[in-house]
Amino acid sequence: MTHPIARHKILSCYHEIRALQRGAMPAPRTVELFVTSACNHNCIGCHTRELRNGRAAHLDIARAEALLAEWRALGVEGLEISGIGEPLLYPHLERLLASAHALGFRSGLLTNGSLLHTADAAALVRAARFIRVAFDAANPAVYKEVHGADHLARVEDNVAALVEARRREGADTAIGLKALVSKRNSGEIPAIARRALELGVDYVQFKPLRKSRQSLTAAGCRAAQSLIDQTRDAAAKSNRGFRVLGGMESEQLTEPCFLNPLHPVLDPHAALFVCPYYTHHPRSHRIGSLKNKPFAALWGSPAHRRAISNIDPAICNAFDCPLIPYNNFARTAILEDSMHLSIV
Repeated sequence: MTHPIARHKILSCYHEIRALQRGAMPAPRTVELFVTSACNHNCIGCHTRELRNGRAAHLDIARAEALLAEWRALGVEGLEISGIGEPLLYPHLERLLASAHALGFRSGLLTNGSLLHTADAAALVRAARFIRVAFDAANPAVYKEVHGADHLARVEDNVAALVEARRREGADTAIGLKALVSKRNSGEIPAIARRALELGVDYVQFKPLRKSRQSLTAAGCRAAQSLIDQTRDAAAKSNRGFRVLGGMESEQLTEPCFLNPLHPVLDPHAALFVCPYYTHHPRSHRIGSLKNKPFAALWGSPAHRRAISNIDPAICNAFDCPLIPYNNFARTAILEDSMHLSIV
């Protein structure tokens, strides 16, 4: 099945992966920007809360735009805009998206959705390839418990307005919801999917909360997966292309991650890290600062390769890193050439 998180998409990185196999360091396919450490929610199981101590930090917009130009010249195609906190609290978000769009980037925005009404919805759908909204419950009381904020009605209104803006603009922006499944909300799975369908989004993605006291047991994961399967079957009958993605199963790395150069992260202080899960090891996964250096000065440097060598597959597995299925599929399909991709 073709969808936004399908593992097959890694085949588009065939040439970069072959270069990595030879020991080269190609330009990233995507750079993720953690644009701010400010947040207006207090979600259970949040893995970046400890990084938000003290005064909120925002990525310097002038430096960000200079880096966008450098990345684009190197061939970087995608941007994911998220945050240690909520990206819509970043004061320059619309400017950043517009600058990226003007340079030809395909950008995605990950948000809790509670502040979408403060932004220009038309501008967002024109500039973003996808917008994914955290939506962990359809019941207001459960939502408040999970998110630490009483914003469900507002988020629903904002998502509906975003879908309407897409229709008016004739944009092709993919709009989806994502639910992190835990002990607190596993019973909400069918209701979340129904509400997603009612709101007119393209998909809902379910993923397990890992490494938290609120994580489901193995039996709880099996029960949640059964609910997801039921909602997926119901969605297939909706006849409007709505999809239920993800699930409670997890894959494991058996060898070190080799795809992290395709998706580095820049934090609000303009520090560059090897991958999105640096938040669990902010020192060992740090490549260096880009406040006053060009990206090319750090990319492929000894500091970069040391940071890569510090990646521990056991940590990746514990937190269910989204790069794991891409690693496993690419290792078989490209490195081991099981699909004979060079022969059509």
